[in-house]
Amino acid sequence: MRVVLAGSKSAQVFLYIYGPGSTGKSVFANTLIALLGTKRVVHTSLKALNTDQFETYNLIGKPLIMIADSELYEGDLTILKQITGGDVIAGRAKYVQEAFEIRETGNVMIIANAPFFSKESGNAVIRRLLLFVANNVVQRKKVLIESRGGDYVGPLVDELPQILK
Repeated sequence: MRVVLAGSKSAQVFLYIYGPGSTGKSVFANTLIALLGTKRVVHTSLKALNTDQFETYNLIGKPLIMIADSELYEGDLTILKQITGGDVIAGRAKYVQEAFEIRETGNVMIIANAPFFSKESGNAVIRRLLLFVANNVVQRKKVLIESRGGDYVGPLVDELPQILK
């Protein structure tokens, strides 16, 4: 199955990468962010999506929704289900009285050190998750790509144009 970072959301899936530290999860995430551009990615958490009434506003126009939850989340997953299902999401902007509808959202990628879901998460979430277990721990950690002052540095930066070829 191929999941693209722009365009159709007909697949109704989200990428879920989990595993211990030093397995390349952040390298993969930083590579995607560098390819898309930092202004086209929203960083959030499952808790913020479901408890902060203004958080969904940040999803507008972002092709990638990056969720970094490093521990088990047992709260409501309604917003995650709506995003991955292509449903309309209610949004609110600060200092604006009425709610509005968010019809287009980006693709979701969750990175965690342990499973974020529990048995109570529901089949809708489990069915939509595209699982990648990162379990190959490197012994000698090397910075391949990272953000410094808004720019990306590291050996992978020179390879970015070739990744999309």
